[in-house]
Amino acid sequence: MMNYDEFKMALQENLQKEYIGAQIAVESVNQINRTVEVMVIHMESPCAEHGMYLPSIDLEDWFAEYEKTGESSIGNIYKKITDFLADETVCLRRSDCTDNNDGKNDLFITLVNAEMNKDLLKDVPHRVFLDLAIICRKRIKIKEKEDYIASLTVTNDLLARWNITEDELFEMAAENTRKNYLTETFSLPAISGLLCPDSQGMGENCAYNMEVVTNKRKYEGAVNALVFHDGLREIADKMDSDLFILPSSRHEVLCISSELGDVESLYEMVRSVNDDPAFISQKDILSNNVYYYDRENDEISIAEC
Repeated sequence: MMNYDEFKMALQENLQKEYIGAQIAVESVNQINRTVEVMVIHMESPCAEHGMYLPSIDLEDWFAEYEKTGESSIGNIYKKITDFLADETVCLRRSDCTDNNDGKNDLFITLVNAEMNKDLLKDVPHRVFLDLAIICRKRIKIKEKEDYIASLTVTNDLLARWNITEDELFEMAAENTRKNYLTETFSLPAISGLLCPDSQGMGENCAYNMEVVTNKRKYEGAVNALVFHDGLREIADKMDSDLFILPSSRHEVLCISSELGDVESLYEMVRSVNDDPAFISQKDILSNNVYYYDRENDEISIAEC
């Protein structure tokens, strides 16, 4: 089988035959939670006044699929990549990405892990929140694909182009998030397996209920609970206690009564899930910490072990 570098070279050679005259380059890109190598195709656009957008190729992801399926699959891998490029290539005005005059309603806020994204945050306006960072993203509507909406992270360069302040940016993005990403909560069945305290100070396995807080899009929903506190007071009142909040991903959080569960066991649960790619993709990880919601003061902090 080819190693990673050989795979890159072979892929580039095959794509060069497919996209004659194009410039194909490998670039290192800071994405949420990781820095990845991507292959980018630069070519003249047939889209008249629009530019042509070809999605970048995540080399590590495709190489992982190649390793999983074996040497005989390489032809199929090339076909999957070219099919992917053909399906996801659209005509897109540069202004759809860089202008904000008509797109202020397309801004929204999301949460990322501050330490995991320290390099990304150097070029991105953000607000520190506990061990996290609040950033802004912009939805991009693509006319050729009515059901397809891409998004990009707002950088310092884009902020300068738009000629608005950071405060104005975050105010607009927060307002749009409240309006366009409505909060949704629902219950999970009772889950057993963690230690619950008893009167002797010891613990035993017990079952407890979990409540999920997300948004109706099921996308970037952790911000609804952790930043806006949506649903938390109602859940706390329902459980008649403060809450432990488990950041299951960037898209939702899980809430349980603070009177149930051992904090160390909860930390262990969160970290074991985050360490297992079968449960969660690296790009969706939010935090290894457990949070504590104080319902009397309506405050969130990092739970102490």
